[in-house]
Amino acid sequence: MVLQCLRQTMSRFLVLIVCLGYKTVRETLSTIEWGYIWVLTFFYLAAALLDQMALLFNKDVNLDAHVSIGWEIPLLITDCFFLSWLYVSLSHTIEILTVTHQAYKHYLFSTLHTVIVAFSLLFGVLFHACSL
Repeated sequence: MVLQCLRQTMSRFLVLIVCLGYKTVRETLSTIEWGYIWVLTFFYLAAALLDQMALLFNKDVNLDAHVSIGWEIPLLITDCFFLSWLYVSLSHTIEILTVTHQAYKHYLFSTLHTVIVAFSLLFGVLFHACSL
């Protein structure tokens, strides 16, 4: 449970760092950016752990479904922040690569953008289909 939450958090952290162009387009990130990244990462980890604990508690006590949904909202909000930041930073990185004529990196980041959009749409459709 805890390892799964750590794995998901680290995955989001690393993908965000890559999308910001760290060490590919930009040599460093500002202190403020690092601060925002760490705060968002911490909030995601806390929300994921709370959600997992709520799921375990819900199985033991058989609480109403509305109670467990309340614990999923912070996780959803932090996930939306991660995805929004990914899209914005990835678009900015692709724009920089276009201006600097770095064709191969542009191709790689464009492919990453396509994959992230495709999986976001896929999971959004699957989530919507499962909730019907």
